[in-house]
Amino acid sequence: MSRAIDYYFSLASPWAYIGHKPFMAIARRHDLSVNHKPVFLGRVFAETGGLPLNQRHPARQRYRLMDPQRWSD
Repeated sequence: MSRAIDYYFSLASPWAYIGHKPFMAIARRHDLSVNHKPVFLGRVFAETGGLPLNQRHPARQRYRLMDPQRWSD
């Protein structure tokens, strides 16, 4: 029986780029197939009241842009 992971991701998210390679390596190591399921964040934000980065307060924009760099380092 083949096991699979549903992989929800957004091309607009830096986390998709930072985490994709290690995620795929884990899936291969455990012989799992991956069902790629793109998520469109604009729709999610519209439904949940979130704001795209360019519409947030400048202080929140700066903080948001620092976070991926910290994780990458």
